[in-house]
Order: sequence, then structure tokens, then C-alpha cells
Amino acid sequence: SDVCSSDLYNATLKDFFGRKNCKDINYQMLNDYVDHLNNRPNKKSLSGKTIKDHHFMTLKKILKHAVRLGELEQIPIFPEIENEDNPRGDFKEDQYIALLRSIDELVVEKFKVRGVPITKELKLLVQFMFNCSIRPGDAKLLQHKHIDRIVTTGNSVVLRLLCLSKVKPYFCISMPAGVTVYSELLMLNAEFTGREDYIFYPNLVSVEQEKDQNTQSDKLKVTRKFDPRAYAMSVMGDLFNAALERAKLKFDLLGKKRTLYSLRHTAIMDRLRNGVSYDDVGTNAGTSGEMIRRFYGSHLTSEMNADRLIASNRITKEVGSTLEH
Repeated sequence: SDVCSSDLYNATLKDFFGRKNCKDINYQMLNDYVDHLNNRPNKKSLSGKTIKDHHFMTLKKILKHAVRLGELEQIPIFPEIENEDNPRGDFKEDQYIALLRSIDELVVEKFKVRGVPITKELKLLVQFMFNCSIRPGDAKLLQHKHIDRIVTTGNSVVLRLLCLSKVKPYFCISMPAGVTVYSELLMLNAEFTGREDYIFYPNLVSVEQEKDQNTQSDKLKVTRKFDPRAYAMSVMGDLFNAALERAKLKFDLLGKKRTLYSLRHTAIMDRLRNGVSYDDVGTNAGTSGEMIRRFYGSHLTSEMNADRLIASNRITKEVGSTLEH
């Protein structure tokens, strides 16, 4: 029903299960499918989370439909796939500032990536994601109709966003600074402020999409299907990578690549450092408090432990003491 599931079906599920009767799909066959995914020529092995949250979820939808049609009595037992806790590296305050400065430099230089110039819009994208703790997929799908300004009980004006990138849509609330960022976006893309217009890079359309829109061939229209925002998402990622490289922040201390998703990690860590509870952060980020604790708690605990260790240090230093003493 959605573009992501459709692409996944055509790319992998149909290839493996296409000629099999749904009644023959069992636990062993599902295990074989996992092996198939991780041993494809010239393809990287997939994370447990990707297999579980995308491949298995899509397959379960298909099998549930088979049950409803009476073609299958019940859905088979699926193999347990462990999710690896692999949080993206966040940006410390000085790194975040350095990233914004690098974007400013690239704007002045009129730097281009894939023919698309880096403009102030990239900086606003970074600031918006940090102030709203949204996923890159949410930024891709956000339209003006998904955003409202609301006043909190403390009389702060914030944004309320409807996030659609996950299976279950949810609302999140921005930090007050997000209102200013959104206002600047409205001025920057003044031609694209209708309710159905996308907020970020609304004018980006790939050459392939233009051909698809202009072709008069019904056959081509049927065979050539595009996610209308996939190209924009791809370009946003490449523009952001260019800024990371300029700021020399492409990798964190553990050698993990930073991506747009690192901004969400940074935002969540910022809220936790400022005393917001795991549950409240999780609710606003469209996940559970337990997931926040699992993915981000270890990072935060080490910082809190450092403060406690320093506070508990009661060893007094002798005035004038030396190594000899």
C-alpha cells in the first residue's frame, strides 16, 4: 500500500517468495530468506533491525492478507531477530556550531553537490531537525499542513508536527527556537507555502521523475514508479555529507559515520542532559522510554557518572607538594 513496502516487495520478497505457495512458507523458509538477504552477491549484509522492521513486517502484512482471503489458516512463526543497539554518533555543542559554520562557508562559495547548490536551506534543515528531534524520513515527508503553532501552558509558542515516516503516525512538539526556523523557511521558499507543499527542498525533482511526468506512454507510466520525495531525500543527504566533510565531522570517535540521523541523536541527548525524562523524550520522539534508555542511556550515564566521580573526590592536595614528596 505504501511506496516503501512496494519497492521492498519488488526488490527482494518477490524474488525469493514469488513462486512459492503461501501455505509452504514456514519457519525454516523464513530462516533461509534471512540467509539469502545476507549472502547476495555485491550486497552488504543487513542489520537485524532492517530485516525485522522492514522485510518481516512487509511479509507479515502479505500473509495476514492471505489469512483474510482464506488462503492460509495462520501466519507461521517468524525467527527471532535481535536488534543491535547501534546509536548514531551525536554532535557535541562545539561540533554542532562548527557544522553550521561549515554550511555558511559552503553557501558563500556557492558549493554544489550533484548540481544542487548548498544554500541557507541546508542550515535551516539542520536547525529544524535539532529543535524538533525528528527523523530524516519525517523531514522528507513534512508538508505545511502537518505543522501547527500552539501555545503551551507556560505561554511558550512551539510547533506541533505530525510525523509520518513510521508505520504509526505521531505528533511531536518542537523547542521554541523551532518556530523561528520554520518562519525563515517560509520566507526562503515563499513560492511553496501551500498546505500540500513540502517544507524542505520542495522544488527538487529528478530528471527521471520529469521524464515520467512528461511522457505520453501509458506503458512507461505503469513500469516507471518513483517515490516523489526519494530524490529530494537523497540530495539532502549528499548536501549534509559535504558539510560534514568540510567540518571534518564525518566520523565520530568510534569511527561510525555521521548522517542526518545524527541530528536526531543530538537532539535527544540534549533533552536528556537538560533533565527531561526518558519517557517524555521517547513520547515526543515517537518511540518508547525504554528504547531511549537502551540507545542513549549508556552515553548519558557515563557523563553523569563523571560528574558524580568528580563531586565525590575528597582527596585534598597538599600545598606545594611535588612528585618527590
